[in-house]
Amino acid sequence: QLALEFDTDTTTIQWVVTGYLLSLAVIIPVSGWLGDRFGTKRIFMTALFVFTVASFLCGLSWNIESLIADADLVLDGTDNFETRFLINDACIKLAKPWVYGGCVGSYGQVLAILPGTTACLACWLEELPAPGSSPTCDTSGVIGPAVAVVAGLQAAEAMKILSGHSDLVFRGTHT
Repeated sequence: QLALEFDTDTTTIQWVVTGYLLSLAVIIPVSGWLGDRFGTKRIFMTALFVFTVASFLCGLSWNIESLIADADLVLDGTDNFETRFLINDACIKLAKPWVYGGCVGSYGQVLAILPGTTACLACWLEELPAPGSSPTCDTSGVIGPAVAVVAGLQAAEAMKILSGHSDLVFRGTHT
């Protein structure tokens, strides 16, 4: 099934899976060694520093359009509809593909949006839900496996787009 989804052969899929597992086999022990060698607190603080610097650099963008101008694809990891509609408008204006994803409780949804080819988020939702009318993670929570499934589906759709196989993108919502 994966070979069909990515328009490749089974051997290539096996190599990718093997490479992924081997990278995990290296990264997990190395991160443990780094924690033992330099202290987990220091490693955590370094990761937090890198995240903070990256966030600061994103904050230097004048607007969302300047933030995504050089991007090949936008992956949605936001937690509110206002921001998602802002992403949608900017991606449509700049003709940038983007992959929407959201989770609440045990439910998740993914939608790959290819400007000029597929329907956009505003086409699917038509208007912003009224505040308090839909469940949120604050009111309903979210379970980890739902997030993992949504993130995995987003990554799969992103890989199709970035590898030049936009024709294989699912033309609807994964729920």
